[in-house]
Amino acid sequence: MDGQQQREAEALWRCIERLKQSDDTDIEPFLESESERQRLMPLMRLAVLVRAALRQQPEPVSHKEEVHAKLSATLKRRERRSLVSRLIRKLSARPVATAALALSACLLIVFATYLYWHQSIPSWTPSQLAADHEKYLLKDQPAEFATSDAEVAARWLSRHVGFSVPAVNLSAVGAKMLGVRRCRIKGNPVGLFLYQKASKRISLYAMKFPKAAMPRLHPVRYRGKRYGTCQEGVYRVLAWREGAYTFVMVSGLEPSALLLLAHQARSK
Repeated sequence: MDGQQQREAEALWRCIERLKQSDDTDIEPFLESESERQRLMPLMRLAVLVRAALRQQPEPVSHKEEVHAKLSATLKRRERRSLVSRLIRKLSARPVATAALALSACLLIVFATYLYWHQSIPSWTPSQLAADHEKYLLKDQPAEFATSDAEVAARWLSRHVGFSVPAVNLSAVGAKMLGVRRCRIKGNPVGLFLYQKASKRISLYAMKFPKAAMPRLHPVRYRGKRYGTCQEGVYRVLAWREGAYTFVMVSGLEPSALLLLAHQARSK
């Protein structure tokens, strides 16, 4: 090693020692000559980066600290188990209280289930459908899709409401089909058949949510079938269930005429 190399090595070592004792990143003051700056600057900058990286690394956890952490976790688990065991022993010593607590829990679950279904199940009201029926009475053509064919009407509705809608043909009892349209009741799709008989229009709503809450209607039987009915202003509302479907008929016809139409709708 010649004299020049010896001086550069000493300068490099001197800078490294100063970097160990300092937080400065400016390394030029550590280099005394221009030649040292030119040759040692890249190495010193690398040393600064290495020092910064080493200082960012977390200090290793000692074996003692690791053992202490594991012991604390074990004690917490044992404490939780001990609390459960004490609770079980107390409940076992009081069978009556335990039975009462279990019964209360079951009732709470049943009540919560009822609330869930009651709030999440869609429902309809007679006034809501009567208002919808009256709204479309003012139109010359209330149907969204005009047709007199019940099968064609059912296929069109099935494609547009998201469930299979059965065909309902009322021509045998004198009701002429005007067509069909889509509507929504509380966010749920509903298929609607539109008919006319003796200058009176008839709306037949087809819904498919079997858990839907039926409103309180006056019960009536006609030819062995059950129905629910009520009067909404000048309109008669007649409802029934058929498997997974709920049907609601709204019209200004007499109740007996409406029951005849509903019976025909339920006939296969």
